[in-house]
Amino acid sequence: MGMVGVFSKTVDSNFIEAIGFSGMDFVILDQEHGPSSRENLFNHVRACKVSNILSIARVGELNSNLIGSALDCGVDGIQVPNIASVKEAELAVEYAKFFPIGNRGVCRFVKDANHGSTDKKDYFKNANAKKINIAS
Repeated sequence: MGMVGVFSKTVDSNFIEAIGFSGMDFVILDQEHGPSSRENLFNHVRACKVSNILSIARVGELNSNLIGSALDCGVDGIQVPNIASVKEAELAVEYAKFFPIGNRGVCRFVKDANHGSTDKKDYFKNANAKKINIAS
């Protein structure tokens, strides 16, 4: 059997935590169609970690700042909507990955790097291993 998850537009992190404890495998945190802010995303990621569920951020558009910001929050993966060409898919990867795979901006003092306590090489390796879902 495959993985089971839900698409969520909530701003209530308690609901995200409950989804995790329900036995789901993942939750897509919708920032394209939902009202969830970056602050909500931080709290949603915490709720996912507490309840052992994978967090996937669906960013609003193909945008390096939105993709990098969501990854900095500590999500387990990214979903990029409205990709219509190979070039756009390549850009999504470039925005999400660090050198040498991509060109993502670097700040190690973010949640995803345990606020600077993760070794730089380990942080880059782990970040570059995260999944990107390209959606049309």
